[in-house]
This record gives sequence, structure tokens and C-alpha cells, in this order.
Amino acid sequence: MDLGEALSILKSPRPEVVLVLSRSRSVTPQESSLSEADGAFCHRPALINHVTSPRPPKILESPMDSKSLVSDTESGLVPRGPPLTITLVKDGAGLGFSLEGGKDSPLGDRPLTVKKVFSGGAADKGGILKVGDELVSVNTVDVTSMARIEAWNFLKKLPDGTVSLVLRQKVEETQMKSEE
Repeated sequence: MDLGEALSILKSPRPEVVLVLSRSRSVTPQESSLSEADGAFCHRPALINHVTSPRPPKILESPMDSKSLVSDTESGLVPRGPPLTITLVKDGAGLGFSLEGGKDSPLGDRPLTVKKVFSGGAADKGGILKVGDELVSVNTVDVTSMARIEAWNFLKKLPDGTVSLVLRQKVEETQMKSEE
């Protein structure tokens, strides 16, 4: 699509926008130019010779995902406590946390874990949900075999009100040593 069509889509009101970006590794600042069109700057790579990979580009959930997922991969299995049930109250602002991992994540099948707890959100107010917690089920629905986007869509479609989450929290090294 051309720039005008893309801008039209991005400016239209919609509840969700998913962008997939791909950038050739061979593009350098010297090989590209910036131009202004319709008040928006767009990156236009100059014509260059490059070999394209037969594999699609690796899609990360955010710039920090490779770092957080890699750290769990390198450390092996993350020790977790027993399942814990918590209740949050979903309002128009959602549940107040984001997820990473899931089935078919960039580094393979991984547990769905809490990536971020948003300040002032339902999860933050509850005070129990922490970054790194594994999400096991939501309102008795098993989410362990869901992709991150499936779980995200499922959480978004939940009606406002009480939501029951079953988690397995990370066991910190200090907890493990004190239990020995």
C-alpha cells in the first residue's frame, strides 16, 4: 500500500492495531534518506543489493522482549511456587498488566508470564501480581497453551468486573535458601 493508504488506516478509530515491521539489516543511515510527505516523515531505503533471508523476520513483542525472554532461557527452568489464586477487578482500563511468552513466542513455546504491571492499574492496586509471574488460568479457563496474542484478546474481551487469576510466582533465590 502507499503512504496515504497506510496513514488512513493508522488514523482511523479502531480498538486494536497490530504492526509488523521488517527492516533489511543491510540498510545503514548512509543508504537511506528521509523525506516529508503529508506532514509525516517516512524512512525510504535507497536501492541497494542485498540477499533476503528465506525465513520471515523474527517478530519481538517489544524491543525488550528478547532480553527478558533470553534471560529466562539462559537460566533454564524458572523455579516457581505452587498455584496461587488472586482476584482483580477489571474496569474500563483493563487489568493493568502485560504479558510475554506463550505458545509460538519468538524463542519457542514459553510460559505466559507477566511482563509489566502498570502503575495505578488493577494489578498494581491488588499488590500481589508481580513481573515474572506465570499465568495459568483466567476465570477457570486454562491459558497455558495460548499464544500471547490469544491470551491478550481473551483478557480484553472479558467483561468488566471480578476476574480470577491462577498464577505461579517466581521463587526468588533468597526464598529458596531460607526454605532449605
